[in-house]
Amino acid sequence: AVIAAIQGRGAGTPRQAAANLVREARRYLDVKDARMAIAIATRALDLDPKNAAAYHVRAVAQSQTGRLEDSVRDASLSLALVTPKEGFPALKTRAWAYNGLRKFDDALKDSLQAKSIKPGDGFVLMTEARALGGLGRREEMVSRLKEAAAAEPDRYQGLYEAALELPSDADTETLFTGLPASARGGPAKPSRGGTWHKLRLLVYCLAGGLLIALGLSHKDVAERATTTARRLLTGAPAVDGAEPAPAAPAPATNFWSRYDGAREIAKGGMGIVFEATDKNLGRRVAVKKMREELRTDPRERERFLKEARTVASLQHPNVVQIFEVAEDGLDAYLVFEYVDGETLHDRLRRLKRLTLPDTAKILAGVCAAVECAHGRAMTHRDLKPSNIMIDRDGRVKVMDFGIARHAKDALTKLSMTNTVCGTPPYMAPEQEQGMVCKESDVFSLGVLAYELLSGTLPFEGAPGAMLLAKMSGRYEPVSKRVKDLPAGVDDPLARALCPDPAKRYRRPSELAAALEALSSAVRA
Repeated sequence: AVIAAIQGRGAGTPRQAAANLVREARRYLDVKDARMAIAIATRALDLDPKNAAAYHVRAVAQSQTGRLEDSVRDASLSLALVTPKEGFPALKTRAWAYNGLRKFDDALKDSLQAKSIKPGDGFVLMTEARALGGLGRREEMVSRLKEAAAAEPDRYQGLYEAALELPSDADTETLFTGLPASARGGPAKPSRGGTWHKLRLLVYCLAGGLLIALGLSHKDVAERATTTARRLLTGAPAVDGAEPAPAAPAPATNFWSRYDGAREIAKGGMGIVFEATDKNLGRRVAVKKMREELRTDPRERERFLKEARTVASLQHPNVVQIFEVAEDGLDAYLVFEYVDGETLHDRLRRLKRLTLPDTAKILAGVCAAVECAHGRAMTHRDLKPSNIMIDRDGRVKVMDFGIARHAKDALTKLSMTNTVCGTPPYMAPEQEQGMVCKESDVFSLGVLAYELLSGTLPFEGAPGAMLLAKMSGRYEPVSKRVKDLPAGVDDPLARALCPDPAKRYRRPSELAAALEALSSAVRA
């Protein structure tokens, strides 16, 4: 009703009504109602889908509510509709969101582009510094903060001075977010009144300036900064109770006493992966120690473990088997079968692209695994080459059924970010918009087949432009990129990559059968 009333105020054409809504959405940002701002901006976009300002207002509001993936997407859509100079505010917003997602390479690119438009903007210099710090380029980070302090001393001088005092083994993100040092080795939790306490206070005061740059009002910033500063100085709890109470420790099971020779072999979004030997059974296993963030919310941790146990019941020759879901105090572990081989990502990087028969053979195994999961009402949601193993005998093994998705869900909820999870180039358009079905996995399988055959992805570029290409079905047919492929190969890929889920293959095995038929014709 509120939106309808706003829309009706002197509205003429849909475009004029949308402009009225955008102005009102900005006012809701000023009174600290980001959710209403999102709703109003969304209605503006219903009326005028090419309103760049509406996309940007919604991107700012998404950032304020912690929905950083949504913020990136909306900022990207805004940028696709304006000139680079006009897109300067959206570039800043997207750089801020990318940094929050720890996508520091992307944040750095946006910061550098924004700096080319306005070289002396303090906020841009700060986002560049944060990205450089996240990439391990510490000296350059300090240098950029020095420039930011020179450009806007009231806002950034304190941050620059804190950077000079930051311990060499501390996570640079502490400067910008107030997070504790990483598990790789930072200082112990400081006592109130020490250098690190002052740094955290500085961060929260600085946050006021940063949020202003993203579109918040001075009044809103003052309220937030004052509340947080009071809590830091007095030890009183936050008014909104944002910090969860620590979970009670579970009884220790001395997990690692049952394994020999543990060595780290990989790191990923879920945690750290170790290779070890099960002393009781004398077999090699892969052990994933879950991310530290799962400790903070007992309900999310239990939800994750419950999902892991459900996935452990999925038995199929093409699925990496989970042997055990274990807890040791607050830590959670998944024990998998150890696959002696390489990921499909590594194979593709080594060979550049695969033949049609090899692609058909690998997809047959992947599709069989996915179809088995679909039969158990499970979707994967993150099918990509790095989640597929090929052992030394050529057997295909799919990893992370359901587990990665729920780990990411838990992490994004804890950090108040968007819960749409996956890897954008492989995600179906409806998945990027928050809806997932079995056909979403079929879309990912189509992307995977395209990449194996060509060595390239069908959809690339900035997130917003990539999503628009998926929604309109715009990509170069694989037969045009690879001349020795039969023309018929475009048809099954086009069906798998159809924007409308209802028009895709209903079952992964149908895609596998189509590719096998083409492969058999080539061999004949």
